[in-house]
Amino acid sequence: MKKVFAFVGILALVLAFTATSAFAADLKASVTGKVTKGEKSTTIKVDTAKGEDGKDIADLKGKDIEVKGDKLADVQKLAGKDVTAKGAVTDNASINVTSVEEKKAEAAKPAAPAAKPAAPAAKPAAPAAKPAAPAAKK
Repeated sequence: MKKVFAFVGILALVLAFTATSAFAADLKASVTGKVTKGEKSTTIKVDTAKGEDGKDIADLKGKDIEVKGDKLADVQKLAGKDVTAKGAVTDNASINVTSVEEKKAEAAKPAAPAAKPAAPAAKPAAPAAKPAAPAAKK
C-alpha cells in the first residue's frame, strides 16, 4: 500500500509541475513595427523583437500582436507609423505596452570621403641617344 501512495504522490507532483510549466510567463520585450488601428483592436506588425537579454525573438517576426495596457491610447495615436514598443508579450499574441515611441528614420550615412588625387604623372623618359653617324663611303 505504501508503494501505491508513493507512486500516486510522485505522479501528482510531476503532473503539477508539468501543468504549470505549460502556461508561458509574460516575456518582457522590445518590438518594432507598424501600428494598425482596427475597429476592434490595435495591432503592431512586428518587424523585429528582442527580449530583455537582447536576443532576437524569431517567433514574433511578421506577426500581428494586439496592443493592450495603459499606453493603448498612445499607441493608437501613432497608427500607420513605425514604432518601438516595450512591454510584456503574452502567448506571442499580445503586448501590454509600458512605453512607446515613434521609430526614428535612420540618418543618411555621410558620403565616403573623396578619393585621393591620382599620383602625378611620371617624368618623361630621357631623350633617346643620338643615332650613330652613317658609315663613310669609300
